[in-house]
Amino acid sequence: MIRTSLLAVPDRGRLYLAKTAATALAALAFGAPVTVAGYLVTQYALGPHGAGIGADGVPGALVGAVGYLVLMSLFAAGPAAAARNAVVPLIVLLPMVLAGSHLLSLPGATRELSRYLPDRAGAELLTVGSRDGLRGLLVLIAWTAAALGLGLLPLRRWDG
Repeated sequence: MIRTSLLAVPDRGRLYLAKTAATALAALAFGAPVTVAGYLVTQYALGPHGAGIGADGVPGALVGAVGYLVLMSLFAAGPAAAARNAVVPLIVLLPMVLAGSHLLSLPGATRELSRYLPDRAGAELLTVGSRDGLRGLLVLIAWTAAALGLGLLPLRRWDG
């Protein structure tokens, strides 16, 4: 498919930007309703026990959750584009997101550093009333930009 895409849009940067935009829009289109529905189902399931729990910061946390989903989708798209395969990024990124920062946060010296890994930084976006939400957003944007840059490099050099 890449050869056909490059014939239609010879500018590789523009092609990559379009693919990235499509990924972001798809993540937004699925992430927003799923996040809101998940919140509403949880509140319904909790019934009166969940009413009013942290309700002040909930809209911000829901927006943060959607942003987290979109940025993590783009973060994964960069290595997938670089590897031209979705399996390699899953093998690398899934353990990193699920266990990497948790393992690094065990020793005292690396606990502060683990806050700058994508999953920990993104977790700040999900926390109701978080004071570090902006820092988390900026760190996650930096990781996402680096990952997308990594995905663009092979496309620029590949001859199709």
